[in-house]
Amino acid sequence: MGLEFFSSRNKVLSLFERIPKEHSLNALEKAFDKAIENNISGLRKAAVLFSGGIDSSLVAFALSGKLQIMLYCAGVKGSAVFKRAKKSSKLIGLPLKRIVIEKKRFPVIVERVAEAIASRDLLQVQIALPEFEAMNAIMHDGYSDFFSGQGADELFCGYAEFLSVLSSSGYKAVEEKRREKLLNFFERNAKREIALAEFFGLNARIPFLEEGFMREALAFPVEEMVLSEKDSQRKHPLRALACKKGLPEEICSMPKKAMQFDAGIAKEVKAILSVD
Repeated sequence: MGLEFFSSRNKVLSLFERIPKEHSLNALEKAFDKAIENNISGLRKAAVLFSGGIDSSLVAFALSGKLQIMLYCAGVKGSAVFKRAKKSSKLIGLPLKRIVIEKKRFPVIVERVAEAIASRDLLQVQIALPEFEAMNAIMHDGYSDFFSGQGADELFCGYAEFLSVLSSSGYKAVEEKRREKLLNFFERNAKREIALAEFFGLNARIPFLEEGFMREALAFPVEEMVLSEKDSQRKHPLRALACKKGLPEEICSMPKKAMQFDAGIAKEVKAILSVD
């Protein structure tokens, strides 16, 4: 299972046809453990794209003791992502490398990112830019493989968008939105991640996108993902899994933050691309 899986709409549709009738935290944990084992096979060391949030923290924590790990986080000086990543990395006891993006370099970096992902779409470039800088550092540090927490927000209704859908149209619409997010995952996420990894000659390893794990995640009803219209956390089955695996409570309860704003790059990228 990999990012390319999502390029086939029929394959993604097949996920929804084979969702287990029952759901449980134990089954989700078993599938997660298997996903991690599948992705560490043959590896001695790896990097982790790290924001300090629950998704990347859970992946990094699960790899701890199994591989030689270095966490990578990119953003502008003083950005919120560095503060959170530093705190979370200390809590899980793993080394963190911070890549500070100088604002004077933004025009050049934005052009390089747009070229790498073959897109000048504002949101795509905003999301890709800190990943681009982190992957550049990962490559130069001699790593060939990196791990990511991609996919968790689609599977577990992590985006704030799900709150507005629940408020306006109810849980059935939330379920439909989750399905839509996964069906469109290649165009909006996977294609970008593949392009960035290929640009730097890296191998992306995404445990949350292992088929067995995705099926167990989809078995949970959306009512257990988003508890109310004001649910600032969301992704509750994943949070329960993280706590069960021993991730510190402070990380398990951390609210979702959008990387492009947390890394302090959204306004700069918008200003540059708006000139086009």
